[in-house]
Amino acid sequence: DASLEEVAPTFASLLEGSGTGKNEGRSESGGLSLLPRGLPDLTNLMGSFQILSSQADNDFNEKDGDKDKKVEIDDVTFVRGQVEGIDVKNQQVVMSTLGKKNGGEINAIDYDALVIATGGEISLDAIPGASKYALPFYTVDQCFELKRRLSLVDNYLGEKRKRQNDGGKESVVVVGGGYSGVELALNLVDRLNASSGRKDVEVTLVHRGKQVLQYATEHNRNSGLERLKAAGVNIMTSTSVEEILPWEGEATTSGSLTLDALNKQKCIVKLSSSTDKDTNEGDSTFSIPATLLLWTAGATPTSDRNTGIRNSILPRDVMGRILTSPTLNVKEHPNV
Repeated sequence: DASLEEVAPTFASLLEGSGTGKNEGRSESGGLSLLPRGLPDLTNLMGSFQILSSQADNDFNEKDGDKDKKVEIDDVTFVRGQVEGIDVKNQQVVMSTLGKKNGGEINAIDYDALVIATGGEISLDAIPGASKYALPFYTVDQCFELKRRLSLVDNYLGEKRKRQNDGGKESVVVVGGGYSGVELALNLVDRLNASSGRKDVEVTLVHRGKQVLQYATEHNRNSGLERLKAAGVNIMTSTSVEEILPWEGEATTSGSLTLDALNKQKCIVKLSSSTDKDTNEGDSTFSIPATLLLWTAGATPTSDRNTGIRNSILPRDVMGRILTSPTLNVKEHPNV
């Protein structure tokens, strides 16, 4: 029942005028089936920003994601299940309710057109130290972990204010300048600074591309950039993460459980920045501290080579990605 403004207030502004309204020309006889892997996407979206919000309902928990397996909204049907393969010849998606390995019931859904939007899985192994210190932001479970870590930051900032200890600003680093990274950075500023009326935290957005939201429309990109600047987010483009190192601060001697827990997630982010991505001229290496490091970049296709959507005859490259035309349809199967 939540409106878009309630779910993601800053993201709503990015969507204005971008052609995301309802399709007035939908066929009355047709239907759309969505097959999420795990929780429905809408549940993840609503839960993520409800958890992140400072006004989050404490009663919201994992049980709220336990929805019916099949939910119908007008002519859209949500089906919760695991895709086992795609039978392109017969135009069917083969799925199981619990996963084939767990003895789930196998069903086939016919399609006239198939949209594959499964995304990828996060891979932190390529960056030394990232898997230990960086928190990905993709699932509901990771949102709950982020909520826990934000509580630590809140408690620590409260202790600092009581001691009237300035000690400089705390640093939160978000890696990835796509939609998720931009929205997360904006919500963190609101969550950690605006709610307290203070500016105790600096949020830095690190993106290896030349500009944030580089694949968005010009309108969305400019809107996002304006929001970031207005919120005071420190934007670092053409910048890559080289390594994540342990925190080099002084050892805890205060006996504070909050500070002890916070120090375990603190780290040093080693970065390299280039003024010319084509020639790598002007490369420089530097480091910034991070009280909290969040990761929305680096998604790759699933590592399971022949499962799910890969269990099909759809053409793939050496990395396992489905080959498409510039209009994102498969050349040999234009309805996919």
